[in-house]
Amino acid sequence: MMTRATAFHLRGRLLRRSTVVPLGRRSKLEVALHDWGGTRAVYAKVPDFPEMLVWERRLRRGDLFLDIGANVGVYSVFAADLGVRVIAVEPGSIDRLERNVALNGLPVEIVQVAVTDHEGTVRFDPSRDTVAHIGSGPINVPATTLDALLGDRTAAGVKVDVEGAERLVIEGARRALGERRIACLQLEWNTASEVNYREPRSLAAGLLERYGYGLYRPNAAGELMPLREAAPGADVFALPEHP
Repeated sequence: MMTRATAFHLRGRLLRRSTVVPLGRRSKLEVALHDWGGTRAVYAKVPDFPEMLVWERRLRRGDLFLDIGANVGVYSVFAADLGVRVIAVEPGSIDRLERNVALNGLPVEIVQVAVTDHEGTVRFDPSRDTVAHIGSGPINVPATTLDALLGDRTAAGVKVDVEGAERLVIEGARRALGERRIACLQLEWNTASEVNYREPRSLAAGLLERYGYGLYRPNAAGELMPLREAAPGADVFALPEHP
């Protein structure tokens, strides 16, 4: 593990070249030195082990999985490697995402758009890589909603990593959530909502509860445990509760 990491840093710093590392069961990922979204894969084939273990257990071949905030494609490639249909959504540069999809020959649909609570445009700063968030920045990018992306389809899984704007994504999924057409959501749950939007995670938690979804967090073995409070922390999963 350390040998691969050392080679990655030397290759990046001395040769200014990217490195291809293994990801998941059979796939691989091209990672550059400052690709913060992808460097986790340098240290482990399953970089977000508890979270990815949840998906490995839940997803079935042919399922639909949406990766909202795909970045360089870590989750998109991992999910597609499981045999599911993947829609990777990213408002910033998609060059590395496209290369990683092509590198593995995977049938991933890439959509370059921001996902929020309305259709139209939003401000965006493409220079901030993994901490880029909507609502600020020098350019306008196209915006859509999760409801619009899904249409009448059902998603077995949706991963949402949008630097604190997770509540806006939930707001834009009213129909799909109300009709229980999203079987499982993974949501980034750190302090970004407070830093970027000055709102607590309890707002997103309350919205999900209103639609009948309970919150869980995986333990080290990838088992989903009920979330006791909505305070920031590791990623959470939202599942529809029994009526």
